[in-house]
Amino acid sequence: MRRRLHNFRKAMLKLALPLIRRLPPQSATRALAQIGHVEYAMSKKFRHRFDTAIQHGAIHFGATWDPSSLGPSLAGRQILGRSYDLLLDGMDDETVAPLIAVEGREILDRALAGGRGVILLISHFGSNVIPTHWLYRNDYPVRWLTERPRHLSDYMNRKLEVEGQRELFLSRRATPSEGAATVRRAAKALRANMILKVACDVRWQGPSSVPARFLGQDLTFAATWVRLAAMTGAPVVQSFGRIADDGNYAIEFLPEWNVPTTGSKEDEAAIWVQHALDRIEERVGVHPADSNDYFFWREETLAGA
Repeated sequence: MRRRLHNFRKAMLKLALPLIRRLPPQSATRALAQIGHVEYAMSKKFRHRFDTAIQHGAIHFGATWDPSSLGPSLAGRQILGRSYDLLLDGMDDETVAPLIAVEGREILDRALAGGRGVILLISHFGSNVIPTHWLYRNDYPVRWLTERPRHLSDYMNRKLEVEGQRELFLSRRATPSEGAATVRRAAKALRANMILKVACDVRWQGPSSVPARFLGQDLTFAATWVRLAAMTGAPVVQSFGRIADDGNYAIEFLPEWNVPTTGSKEDEAAIWVQHALDRIEERVGVHPADSNDYFFWREETLAGA
């Protein structure tokens, strides 16, 4: 079912985006979210799956969320999150600037001014590509230590065609030696005072993974970013991006922290990973419609995914 749903959404996005982009920006975000609203309204299986996930999330937070109200919003925000920055494609900087409200830019600038680079933590909350799109628009030096994302805007794809970026993309099929080489290249980018974008909520098994608890589940997560912070002394800044109710974008940079040189030890690394996950969970509790797939992780765990 999930594969059919994914294919349906992919087809709908392909058909709808060229038309939706003709709308004013705020209207375009609302129109795109309607795809999710329609899915929720028309499919009983879809609706049941969302309602069940939301109910379990509400139990975890001790909240009184109404699935019939939150469900369509969550489905719509999933569509927006998975459209990455495609709605901003083709817009000039003057058009994009007033669409994005930024909180904590001074935090990022202060961290970058230290000359050791910045480890910028992202997650799958909200519209996680929007902060990076904004960074490029404002001429920040950015490298991605993530898997190569698909379906980005042409603008973003052009920005990724820079020297050294291809070698920083991660692969789950990489050997330990290849992974170690990528970490060394990432450390080099930090020493060049770049912003290194790393996801802090990647479920992972094997080397460089540590146990942590998220939304009531005991899981293991990648901790490569903790190792890098301990190795290089680069400050860590956690970021969030979401689409606000008015159709504009909101970006948040949290106060930086520093991982000590002992932070790469497994027990200490787990503390830092948990710290980052707790910040995500706080925002999920406040903005559950921006939780994307988090409420469905329990379903995946039970299915052995």
